[in-house]
Amino acid sequence: MRRHCGKSPRQSAYFMRNAGIRHEAAGLATLLCVLGILKRDGGAATGALEQLRFGETFCEAYETFLSLNERPQISFEHACHLLRSLEKQNEICLDDCEGCGSPLVVLRYAQRPKVCEFCASTRPPARPGLSVGDC
Repeated sequence: MRRHCGKSPRQSAYFMRNAGIRHEAAGLATLLCVLGILKRDGGAATGALEQLRFGETFCEAYETFLSLNERPQISFEHACHLLRSLEKQNEICLDDCEGCGSPLVVLRYAQRPKVCEFCASTRPPARPGLSVGDC
């Protein structure tokens, strides 16, 4: 993946651009949570040693993300922006899929999807006149 030249990414809407990027953003956010990098309480590393560990762990998370995605659309700079945006929760935040419980990256003030891309693609289409409990 080539390094992007110019300003760092600043628009969180990038992560909603298409199903592939939404899927990657959710996977990366999951990695960041599992590794303890993304904290919902906003607690940031304060000392030099803690910041160094944080940076190292973030790089490991991104390398793991790259190994799991054949052609990733999220660059390192976008990954940094995703982390900071999810910490601030001004434009985007994490929600849970109603189908499988996995994390979803969603726009904070927009109508939110109820299920992740995987559940949306594997669910049978709704039939008129039947509710979910009738299936």
